[in-house]
Amino acid sequence: MNQDIPAQTIPQTISLHLLPGALITALYFLIAPLFIRAGYPALMSLLLCISFILIPFELGFLLYRGYQQNGRLSLENIVLYREPMPVWQYFVLVPLLLGWTAASFILLSPLDDYLIRNFFTWFPAWSIPSTFLNSITQYSQSTLLVTFLAALVFNGIAGPVVEELYFRGYETQSLSQHLGSLFAEYAGSTVGFGGSATVKQSGSTVSFQG
Repeated sequence: MNQDIPAQTIPQTISLHLLPGALITALYFLIAPLFIRAGYPALMSLLLCISFILIPFELGFLLYRGYQQNGRLSLENIVLYREPMPVWQYFVLVPLLLGWTAASFILLSPLDDYLIRNFFTWFPAWSIPSTFLNSITQYSQSTLLVTFLAALVFNGIAGPVVEELYFRGYETQSLSQHLGSLFAEYAGSTVGFGGSATVKQSGSTVSFQG
């Protein structure tokens, strides 16, 4: 059941791709020094941004659009592409996608290093994800435990689920109304228009894209 979502203009659609990432970036650079001074890695402030901006903004917007469309708080006719997959496809696609992701991180790490050295030298050292890995021994076990648990909950489960609802279920469909399904999938998955998902993906710039 792939119905059309309520129509949006191209500027509205692009703005809704960009806005979550812009808000997260602003808050991240604002509060990260406070977390560092309190003895936490900058990653902890990023997780706070996910919990206080990404999830409320994206899920709240979807529920708002659902209220406009249905007269009640609902994702019906708002979050599309909800047809279930055959169970066997999970056993095939999930390992393939995990392998693709791991290979991409490994193969693109030299490019990451190149971009950091040549284009992002003005970024604070704490904003580079590799800095956390290189300095991980300076944090206490309790601090690391809290950070990793928060990462699992917000960056491993809650954030990605909300992002899939927002970008795949809503924004990709909105893009396809203007650009066609194939290009919309490419833009949403590869280019991302600077939405939120680069919380997890951009090792060099921490520039939050979808």
